[in-house]
Amino acid sequence: MDILEAQDNLLRAKISQLTHANRNHMLKFPFVIGSHVQLSTLHRCNDYKSKGEKHVTKFMPHYDGLYTIIDVDEDHSMVTLDFPNSPNIFPIFHTSQVLPYVKSNMSLFPSRHFEEPPPTITPEGNEEFFVDKILDAR
Repeated sequence: MDILEAQDNLLRAKISQLTHANRNHMLKFPFVIGSHVQLSTLHRCNDYKSKGEKHVTKFMPHYDGLYTIIDVDEDHSMVTLDFPNSPNIFPIFHTSQVLPYVKSNMSLFPSRHFEEPPPTITPEGNEEFFVDKILDAR
């Protein structure tokens, strides 16, 4: 009887583990071409630390960028991201490394909205919206 009870308990534990493990799994692939994602910085900590002695990884952001998906491989759970200014980065990532970007709802979270600064007026009286260069004020 003890052996049968132990087997029943093991079976119950396996079913419970399966239920908890599959709780966050989706049947539909969540990424589509043209949507925006953020990329995990977990595997780039060593590159970040090697750039200088004063870099500490605990202050490194967990996700960076806002990248556009240009290709999807559902069979292998891979996405290809658009890196227009970084040709040295391999653009294909597993879906565990990307996070879908959800734009903040301004009606629910008005404190997250930041006002855009007004345009800069040049000496000629023209409006400029883009920064030409940043001057170091040290």
